[in-house]
Amino acid sequence: ATARRFWQPEDLVESSRLGPDDTAHRFAELFAQAVARSMSGDDVIALSGGLDSTAVAAFAAPRHRALAGRPIAALSAVFPGLPRVDESRYIELTSAELGIELHTFVPQARTLDDLQRWCVLLDGPAPVISVPGLNENYARARALGYRNVLTGEFAEFVVDSRGHLLGHLLTHGKVSALFNLISAERRRGTSWKAIVRQLLLALVPGGLANWYLRARHLNRPRFAPDWIEPRKFDEVPGRFDLLPPSRSRWSALQLLAFQGSTITLEADEVCARLNGVTVRYPFADVDLWEFFLSLPAEHKFPDLRSKTLMRRLLGGRIPNAVLERRDKTAFDDHVSAQMDYPMLRRFLIEPRHGIDGVDYRRLAARLERADLGLFDWVWAKDLALIHAFLSRW
Repeated sequence: ATARRFWQPEDLVESSRLGPDDTAHRFAELFAQAVARSMSGDDVIALSGGLDSTAVAAFAAPRHRALAGRPIAALSAVFPGLPRVDESRYIELTSAELGIELHTFVPQARTLDDLQRWCVLLDGPAPVISVPGLNENYARARALGYRNVLTGEFAEFVVDSRGHLLGHLLTHGKVSALFNLISAERRRGTSWKAIVRQLLLALVPGGLANWYLRARHLNRPRFAPDWIEPRKFDEVPGRFDLLPPSRSRWSALQLLAFQGSTITLEADEVCARLNGVTVRYPFADVDLWEFFLSLPAEHKFPDLRSKTLMRRLLGGRIPNAVLERRDKTAFDDHVSAQMDYPMLRRFLIEPRHGIDGVDYRRLAARLERADLGLFDWVWAKDLALIHAFLSRW
């Protein structure tokens, strides 16, 4: 028997010849279709202050009125005690402008809550995303009477994989597009040094680049904890994105999401089922994804900023404050507030099973002193997720 793929997304990359006006028109058609396919009439939007969920809201609001004869609802996490995290201003503005019934809550779930229970339910380690947080969100949606949750997830894969763009234009001989992109970046204040660095990277074989990074000890994460042995970082390439040939690196990023499913998606589905809701992702609609795959690189990414094309396509549909927003929500304070030393000590001090490359004595001393920084906590939390599962044996 032979396996045969029924879909070849790589054949779609940069296949479109649509002009700017036709691109905008086609996007509006396809995104409206994607949102409509995701809706049931019993919907709630997981609304944040970002572009992606706001885009879903803009297209879902009129559709819901037609389906159900009433305004669509939104459920939003707010953080009144953490000003750098809280997006209430944008959420309330969007809800008011689009006529959305807004429900807000202050998250109570912590990342390591009921960790062993989740390992049993998931039959594996919990993913790095907060499963208790997902569960709380869906439980609140169901308690409010909604059965279908719309989210803006997957947008990054669909519209924002802009790495290696300069190198792609260079290696494919798109001289005019390359000149226009460099000119746009220079007008934005990007230095010649940064531009030349990206162009030169396109000329360096991936194996050589990773050898150099390893030889200079530049392949290690910037904030790697002191209880991870440095040799572990030499076992895998520091830059997986450089492994494809130069001409293929940008295209590989556009197709990255199709390499397989993650345990995060499985955990998300389990949480939804436990709470009696479905979760739908309009950005993952196959026709919409094919449309964005087909766009030429220089049209998909007019500059190196995040989601420039999406902002242009959504002009006049969402609040200008969200559309033109350049401030980035800093979740550091929320992540730090999740620190749970008792749970870390429970699973990481003298665990039954050891993982090669972890200095458990040094880690235990750090946990006893309770002096983990933000990035130490993230690494320790991920390690605890693994050990919680291993502790079943």
